[in-house]
Amino acid sequence: SSGINAEWPLRPGENKEETPLSAHNGKLKLCENRCYRYLPVGSDNWILEKMDYKTDKGIVHPTSTIKAGEITVDARDSSSSQTSSINLATTISDTLSFEHEQGMTVSSGVTFTANIPKFASGSISVSRSRSDTNSFTKSNTVTKSVSFNFPCVAAAGKKVTCKAFQEMYQMEIPYEQVWRHKTQRCTYEVSGMSTIDSDSTITMEVDEE
Repeated sequence: SSGINAEWPLRPGENKEETPLSAHNGKLKLCENRCYRYLPVGSDNWILEKMDYKTDKGIVHPTSTIKAGEITVDARDSSSSQTSSINLATTISDTLSFEHEQGMTVSSGVTFTANIPKFASGSISVSRSRSDTNSFTKSNTVTKSVSFNFPCVAAAGKKVTCKAFQEMYQMEIPYEQVWRHKTQRCTYEVSGMSTIDSDSTITMEVDEE
C-alpha cells in the first residue's frame, strides 16, 4: 500500500464535499505521481493532520513497583477516628517511541506532537498531556514534577497503615497518522506501533489492624 491519497482539482459543481480520492484508482495515477514528487514526508512541507492510538488493541506490561511513602495511624485507644496523610512529591516520566510499518517514505528528521496514553484503573486512555518532539528514529521523554496528598484514616479502635506506590509499566499501542502537505492537496498515511514506558501511576494501599 502506497499510503498516498490525492484530491483531484475540482470543477464547479463536482464533488462539492471535496472528498479525498484514493490513489489506488487507476484513473488518478497522474495525480498520484504528482503527490509522490513531494515525498519524503518532512517537517518543512508536511503537517501531522490526524493521530489515532488504537487503545483497544494496546497491551500493558507491568515492569516494577516501588514504595514511595508509608504512614501508620493508631486509633486503638481513641473513641473517635484519627486522620493523617502521606505527602508525596516525586517526578513522573513518560518515554515515547514510534516505529512505522506502513508509510516508509518519511524523512529521518521529521518531528511531531502526540498526546500521551496513560494506564489507570485497568484501562488505557489518551491523556491531554503532550510530547512535542517525537520522531521515528529516537525516543522522547517527558518529565513532570507532581505532588500528592493521600489521607489515611483510622476508625476508632483501629490501627491502619497506608502505603503509596509508584508503578512502572510499558504499553504497546498501534497508531495511525495522516500527514497533509502544506501547499499541495496530498495526504500520506503512516501506521505502526508506539511504545510508552511510564512511571506515572501512583496507587495507595491500606492495611487495617
